[in-house]
Parts: sequence; structure tokens; C-alpha cells
Amino acid sequence: MENIVLDHIQNLRDLSGSTEKIRQNRILRGPCLDHMSEQDIHVLRDICHLSTVIDLRTNKERTERPDHIIPGVRYLHLPIFEDRIPGISHEKGHNDPAHFDMAYFYRQTITGEFLDRVREVVRTIITLPEEGYAVLYHCTEGKDRTGIITAILMMIMGEDKKTIVTDYLYTNHVNEPKAERYYQMVLEKTGDIRQAEGIRDAFMARERYIQAFFDGIDEDWGSIDTFLQEGLLLSEGELEYFRDKVCHEQ
Repeated sequence: MENIVLDHIQNLRDLSGSTEKIRQNRILRGPCLDHMSEQDIHVLRDICHLSTVIDLRTNKERTERPDHIIPGVRYLHLPIFEDRIPGISHEKGHNDPAHFDMAYFYRQTITGEFLDRVREVVRTIITLPEEGYAVLYHCTEGKDRTGIITAILMMIMGEDKKTIVTDYLYTNHVNEPKAERYYQMVLEKTGDIRQAEGIRDAFMARERYIQAFFDGIDEDWGSIDTFLQEGLLLSEGELEYFRDKVCHEQ
């Protein structure tokens, strides 16, 4: 597992590096694409064969940090939520995650309107025509909203929880130095350890966050298969259509 080497974008990787079941240049996950060099564009378009980008961010996040548009690539905006959520969305000047329970958010993504939005994103990805790949979905940091969608796609591919968690935590290879810098900045400015830790955790992937998502599936649906079929309303035919497009032949 490793990130795709780009000049101005970190934490962007091909899921083929996380699971042997998926073919290369099918599914990419990452952060926002607000800064790209010509080399970055070349790598994504000509080497990774990027065809579709799905932006999971709020309108305000997109306005503040708009994606760099790559000619010939289709862009879709499918936000997981529209209102600011501290610690999850990254709007400028309004992000105080010190008192926000990140695990609670992960648990909530499979309830109510959150579930409706997640369902729309997953259905869009799995029903793409062949020419829609590679598809890249992203939020701002490529961690929370992106992590939830990745976990579901890997479930569809039949991966176990350990593999999903390993992929999820890989974000920390990129974000840990950044998280520590923000921790020190806030601590020096405010002297408030809890606030500094909240800021740091906004950039970090924690196993207990994604575990809350797994627990929610067990509590609400009983099994992954039931969640896919009754929670996300995906038919076995749609799931097989997706697997045929992205997975290695068995």
C-alpha cells in the first residue's frame, strides 16, 4: 500500500494497493484537488486513466477550495452532508472540533439523511459504465467521508474488517506530521490541551472511529449483506456488475 506520488496532493491512493481483489486504475480515494501541477494532471489522467471525480464536500468547502478541473474528466458533486460538522468538514474559520465526538459521526452515517446520501454515492460508483473508470472520490482530507465510502466498497468486494481498517489508518502516514503541527500551534496559542487534542484528532484516522461504523451495521442491520441489500438497497445483480468491472477474475 502506498500513495500515488504527486507534486501537490497527498493521501491519494489506488485501492488496488489495499486489496488484491481489485484491479489497478479502477478506484481511487483521496483529498480535495485544489492544487495540481501539470505533472499531477498527467499522472492522474494519462497513467491512472482518471475519468470520473466525485466530490463529497459541502458547497462551502468546494467554494473555498475548488477542485482543479482536468479536461476530459467528469465531475460530480454528491455531498454526504451540506451543513458544517466540526472536525469533519473543513470550512475556513469555523472548525472547532474540541467538543465533537468523531465516533458518533461515523455511527450516524448509516442513519437517516446521512444514509440516503451515502447510498447515492455508492450507487453512483458501482453503476458507472466501463468508460467511467478510473473513478476518484474525495472529501477534504481524504479521511472521514472518503473512509466511509471506501469501507463500503471494500465490503462489497468481500474484504474483511482488518483489511478495511488497515487501509483506513494508512491516512496517518501523511496526516500525522500535520496533526502534530496543529496540536502544537493550538496548545501554544490557547494552553488548552483538550482543544489542541481535538484539532489533532480532526486530521487523524482512529480505529475507534471506523469501529463505530462497523458497530452501527451490526446493531442496525445484523450483517454486512443485509446492510448492502436493505440499507443501501443494492441488488445482487448491481453488486455483481460492479465486481465484474473492478475485481480481478476469479
